[in-house]
Amino acid sequence: MLMIGCQPAMEETRPTSTEAVIETADHDDPIAEQPVLGPPIDINELKRQPWLETTSGVLGKKGASGLCPKDPETFFGFYFLIDRGHTGRPPGRLTISKPHAPTLWREDDQDENFVQLELSSGRIKIWDRIAVGDHEDSLIAFLGDNFRHRKGSYVVAQIGDYHGEFNIQNDTIRELTVRKTCDQQ
Repeated sequence: MLMIGCQPAMEETRPTSTEAVIETADHDDPIAEQPVLGPPIDINELKRQPWLETTSGVLGKKGASGLCPKDPETFFGFYFLIDRGHTGRPPGRLTISKPHAPTLWREDDQDENFVQLELSSGRIKIWDRIAVGDHEDSLIAFLGDNFRHRKGSYVVAQIGDYHGEFNIQNDTIRELTVRKTCDQQ
């Protein structure tokens, strides 16, 4: 196409990534409206639940490999999450990190950092929205554009700073694991 005019030719300019994001946000794009998610649970709030009892331990170097943060001054501890009203297998395990020696760690510490949560019971919701026992459609709707892929019976997703693996059986979440990813530190 040939264009003739009196105005000097203008160079075509592409918006910078910042301009593109601002422009997208002006058009009510649902992706731009997705909030940045913090940890999937509030550790201190969880520990205050009257139905919850915990036992704890410290992870050794082998058990802590692959967990974040990668800091020699940090230790990793875990809580088995036990439902006082039910016998049998604990419904979950929470792994935390602390910036000091494990001998100073106490159950009532308020400065534990979320590392990983494994759940096999619907008693605890992650991000106050998703729990074991929820329908797969609820999970997919929650994940939105974070949906990554299926791996056998698992739905695997990167959710902000967290990696999630959701075991799906008969269209229902049976188990889930969410952990902090290292590259987001």
